[in-house]
Amino acid sequence: MALITQAEFERRVGPRSVATYLDDDGDGVADADRVTEVLEEASAIVVGILLGSFSTAQVTNLAANDYALRGAVSDVAADLMARRRPELLSADGTTPYTSWRKSAEAVLERIARAERRAGAEATQGTNKNLRGRVNIDPPQFTFAASKGNSQGPGGY
Repeated sequence: MALITQAEFERRVGPRSVATYLDDDGDGVADADRVTEVLEEASAIVVGILLGSFSTAQVTNLAANDYALRGAVSDVAADLMARRRPELLSADGTTPYTSWRKSAEAVLERIARAERRAGAEATQGTNKNLRGRVNIDPPQFTFAASKGNSQGPGGY
């Protein structure tokens, strides 16, 4: 199941780009089955990256409520879409969207490692990689003793 719709994908990369890469019958309109394949593959990649930290249901809920996550799915899909046309690849084999995909995957990996929080995570479920490492208690003022001063200079 795709985490984003064709309309969301086209808003991100433009309907003309989608038609350029995903029109196999030459009618100037992206073929719906090709779009579905690309969006489902991109969604599977995103779920695979996040699956170590979230359940599949949580990833689906996050995607439904987090614009950044849907943008990452679109960026991965854009690169997959462009790879369908080898004649349009650059000399080094990259697509115009390769940097988008790399950036999206880096963000997703940071979310999976709990180095970055997903926008909808507060309502959709906490990343299990946090494992209680987040301390929300206010810092305690302490006096660290030293040889010359048994009271310590004080500090946080």
